[in-house]
Amino acid sequence: MNKFFDGPVLPALLRVIVACIVVGVILSVLGINPMSLWDELIALIRRVWGMGFGAIDGIWRLFAMGAIIVIPIWLLSRLLAALGGRRKG
Repeated sequence: MNKFFDGPVLPALLRVIVACIVVGVILSVLGINPMSLWDELIALIRRVWGMGFGAIDGIWRLFAMGAIIVIPIWLLSRLLAALGGRRKG
């Protein structure tokens, strides 16, 4: 049990309880209701689901735009790392 809780159980549970209270106070001060957060999450999922293939097309375009930059940099870093490893051996 200690390994799961990263130490003794009672202090770990007390830390979780204190964290819950602190987050509850912050949400209360901000006027945020946990049920409204849940409702917003469900509404977001429904909107994304309603977009259907349009959302997939949008995500594909964003992926392609990012890949133009990321993949060459990644390949270059892998090549440089491989060449650097050969010099050491």
